[in-house]
Amino acid sequence: MMVKVVLFDLDGTLIDSKKAIVKSFLETAKILHVTLDPKIIEENIGLNSKEILKLALKTPLNDVGIENFIKLRRKVYESLWRKEVKLYSDVLPVLKELKRRRIKVGIVSSNIKSRLKEILEYFNLEEYIDVYIGLGDYVHAKPHPEPILLALKKLNVNVKSEVYYVGDMELDCLAAKNAGIKFILIIRDRASNEQYFKKCKPDFIVYDLYELLNIICKEEK
Repeated sequence: MMVKVVLFDLDGTLIDSKKAIVKSFLETAKILHVTLDPKIIEENIGLNSKEILKLALKTPLNDVGIENFIKLRRKVYESLWRKEVKLYSDVLPVLKELKRRRIKVGIVSSNIKSRLKEILEYFNLEEYIDVYIGLGDYVHAKPHPEPILLALKKLNVNVKSEVYYVGDMELDCLAAKNAGIKFILIIRDRASNEQYFKKCKPDFIVYDLYELLNIICKEEK
């Protein structure tokens, strides 16, 4: 079987953004005088901001308050991500190798589409990415399969057995399974992640993206 498409989650998979995301929520909470649980924020990175906020809130907020928090949080994150967010060292070499092998590459993320574009430009990844799907492209977020299926539609890919999705959260796994494709769990921090997988079993588990290349080689034999 030929592997023709590899889709990636962004946060925690290609970029180390956990601290920046948590910091943006806590700084926003401080400005607005509300209390959040930082552990819940960290454990739910990958959900959209509103869902994370609702889970982490210790101070009641009405719908207007939540919307105001999300708007301010986006501004806070925009002011700090270039200083705080890092590209994992294995990303560029692996993307280059996937391109050399003529494997299509996509990103399916909960990040807003405009910021996703900025991040790809900032880290000089655009030439290696064939499609990127972000908040604003779809109606139903992960774990719904819509974002993944939209990426496949844009890539004109119909054979799902030729597609892999790489992510670090259970909702990534669920989204992949719901879309009918294989899921590769990447664990950047060996002390975390696996314990949270209660509803979805990854097809493969890797600890860096170089292992992804090994999986592809074995699958193509």
